[in-house]
Amino acid sequence: DTSVTGVQTCDLPISASDDVSTSGPDEDATAQEDAAAQEDATTEEDATTEEDAETSEPPLGNLAEVADAAGSFTSLLTALTAADLATTIADGGPFTVFAPSDAAFEASLEAMGTSLDELAEDPETLSDILLCHVVSGSVLAAEVVTLSSATTLQGSDIAITLEGEAVVLNGSINVTETDIMASNGVIHVIDGVLTPPSCVAATECAEGVTCGSVDDGCGGTLECGSCGEGEGCKAGECVT
Repeated sequence: DTSVTGVQTCDLPISASDDVSTSGPDEDATAQEDAAAQEDATTEEDATTEEDAETSEPPLGNLAEVADAAGSFTSLLTALTAADLATTIADGGPFTVFAPSDAAFEASLEAMGTSLDELAEDPETLSDILLCHVVSGSVLAAEVVTLSSATTLQGSDIAITLEGEAVVLNGSINVTETDIMASNGVIHVIDGVLTPPSCVAATECAEGVTCGSVDDGCGGTLECGSCGEGEGCKAGECVT
């Protein structure tokens, strides 16, 4: 018989300091649960980020951009350009604009016996009319209903009254929509065109008032108001 001798086995001792670890079934399950929870949290965070991106509102445009996007203020925007006020409305402010719709603009000009093309030939008069629709600052509807008047950039005042729940300007023009927000102000829609006050006929002068004098009430501030020779009525005052 042939026998093999001298083969030895070696047991390698493992010390507590060696970097070797073992895990049992419970520890493996816990690790898997932690990984799954982390994945769920990451997925939920990604979904929230996507939802926020979808629901966030785009930045507001300026008054001219918002009016253009609405599609119902073409006449107003054309008039602003003709009067060289488009840049002011776009870049200035904040302003509150009482904006006639296209239908209101057309009806009002027809009642006045004129047209936008005719007004465009007189930029100064057109500018006065347009500035009657603009008030300095952002005046929201909640504040408008508390006012009895508002001073326009043209210099004259808009009379504001409440008839039930309706807001009426200068006794006959209705506010039909409010608080259309822009980056440099707010738009309220109206159903007519606001015009500067006109001088009252001299025949309406009260006794003792001299027409053409500084206290003649030009613009209706008193009972009469014919301006003197060479003077015109602007924002309720006689000017040369």
